[in-house]
Amino acid sequence: MQSEAIIKAAIDSDQSMTSEQRERILAALEDPKPATEKMLTRKQVAALLGVHVETVKRYTRNKLLHAVKFTARAVRYSEAEVLNFMRKGVTV
Repeated sequence: MQSEAIIKAAIDSDQSMTSEQRERILAALEDPKPATEKMLTRKQVAALLGVHVETVKRYTRNKLLHAVKFTARAVRYSEAEVLNFMRKGVTV
């Protein structure tokens, strides 16, 4: 990544920075925090898969998709899991 190279060059040229500070910054560059996962509603999943909302509920009951329940009515699905499900297809 070009921005990483720029940061490393800046760190190397900064004489006021201690070696400990340099190591912490470089460690943070190598191990970035994961981005927040995008969550989809049942309706969004149904539209993405081209199926009815009840079919998404059935996929969840049959453990083909994993739902995250916030409340009894507020259910979300991981976008990454849904996209992976689309690639693999439904095995009945």
